[in-house]
Amino acid sequence: VFFASESMLDGHITKKKVLTSALLLSTIVPIAMAEEAGKLDALLAMSLEEILQVEVATGTRVQLTEAPAIVSVITAEEIALTGARNLAEALEQIPGMHIMPSINRLTPLFAIRGIFTDSTPQVLVMIDGVETSELTALSVPYSFYYPINAIDRIEVIRGPGSAVYGADALSGVINIITKTADESSDIEVGARTGSFDYYEGWVNANWVDDAFKASLSVTRESQNNDKDRTTQYGVMKRNRDMHNIHLNMSYN
Repeated sequence: VFFASESMLDGHITKKKVLTSALLLSTIVPIAMAEEAGKLDALLAMSLEEILQVEVATGTRVQLTEAPAIVSVITAEEIALTGARNLAEALEQIPGMHIMPSINRLTPLFAIRGIFTDSTPQVLVMIDGVETSELTALSVPYSFYYPINAIDRIEVIRGPGSAVYGADALSGVINIITKTADESSDIEVGARTGSFDYYEGWVNANWVDDAFKASLSVTRESQNNDKDRTTQYGVMKRNRDMHNIHLNMSYN
């Protein structure tokens, strides 16, 4: 915004020119803002619109930009690009969120904005909007290594979510949204292998029959110890076995 007094006006700058410039500026700025708003509307109208809609902030689907909380969304495509194998590894890319092993080694701890306890009961973890917690500790179940093969996207509130979800959401909320059957039936199979005799095999199957839809995901994962490293307790313990079966069904 430009202001001019009569003392500032000389032979080169007149009141008429200043008023004309101000009028042009007041006309150009709204046009530019309207063009930018139009570009944003066009972007949100693309296929990304579904990705940018979140449910975790209010319990109903809203645009990410309109969510009344600081929300991060990780899609299945983004997870695949990072090479993450489970939920904990996928969440490591979120700013302000730290993943670490618990005392018992097998259960990951989720610390948001520095709030940390031995079992992180202050972070609410849900699957398709349904709370997933171990009743005695009010935190994620023991050895909760949820595989990424069944995940469509992950929505995370990085901050208090108790206004919607109660006391268990003191420092944040993690909502895992799983894959559902699309318009056609198909089967997807995959496998991974790595060091420490690591092996993972999985299958995703979709079945669509008129009004009935079913989606099944099965994952089998195993890993052995690090035989080349020893501690005062013996060989470095890395062994674990995991089986995960997730079924979604819907009618009409």
